[in-house]
Amino acid sequence: MYYRVYAFRYTTDNILGNYSNTARGRAYNETQYAEFHVTIPSPVDPTSLTADQTDLCAGSLPATITLIANGGDGETMEWFASSCSGTPIGNVNPLVIPAPAGTTTYFFRWNTTHCGPSACESVTVTVSPDNFPSVSIAAAPGNTVCAGTSVTVTATPVSSSSPSYQWYLGGSPVGANQATYTFVPATGDQISVEMTSVEPCSGSPVTSASIFFTVDPLLTPVVSITPASASVCANNNVLFAAAQTSGGTSPVYAWYLNGSVIPGQTASTYNLITPANGDQVYATLTSSEQCITPGNTTV
Repeated sequence: MYYRVYAFRYTTDNILGNYSNTARGRAYNETQYAEFHVTIPSPVDPTSLTADQTDLCAGSLPATITLIANGGDGETMEWFASSCSGTPIGNVNPLVIPAPAGTTTYFFRWNTTHCGPSACESVTVTVSPDNFPSVSIAAAPGNTVCAGTSVTVTATPVSSSSPSYQWYLGGSPVGANQATYTFVPATGDQISVEMTSVEPCSGSPVTSASIFFTVDPLLTPVVSITPASASVCANNNVLFAAAQTSGGTSPVYAWYLNGSVIPGQTASTYNLITPANGDQVYATLTSSEQCITPGNTTV
């Protein structure tokens, strides 16, 4: 009886991404080699990493998020937070974890006992602070105007850099996506604006308070004068009194004698001293009302 003693030597080849170790040997008195192969699989890199929620708001965080690794292969799975080989957080796929309090990047890789880990893939979950924008509106020249007056309403945003706008007049959408809206109001009109922010976690859209309009009608002022007496005796004075309509609470009068203005006479009465035969007296009125028919402020 005798034993065959083989002396083996090893060679290493890379075959299809795996490591193949070949052992070859023969007995001292034989010419043929005996061989066997030991193949150790290498890890395959993951192709992508996703999360069911990647944009979160600090004030309304969900209880959990789910991380999902796609592609790759290996013996074990490894999840990390903050960096590849950072803080271990799990070894299953998909992985359900508590939602992060701040923006965090998660990493995944496959690992093998003999050939080490694959490359990492990552996904970032962004946590944005809550933003509470608001919008106010103002009307120029105001919300009490004369009939036919054009009004421009301007929106002023707070905590919103590039918002979009939708105007509402009496509850119906009007206007374009602009910070101003111009129109001719009627009494009782109500206008507001809805603003939508592009910033995350803004709670958009938000709506301004409404502006209500009062529209005053246009008035036509009228003035008439009456002498105390239609005829007077020579060297007697004549008192003239003016009566007005739509002159307002503080009208201003101008009195004229024979076509020339009488200096200093702005009251509603005028006392003509010793009139001459044929003298002509008349008065004009400047109304203090705000809403006067164009061209009829002074009559």
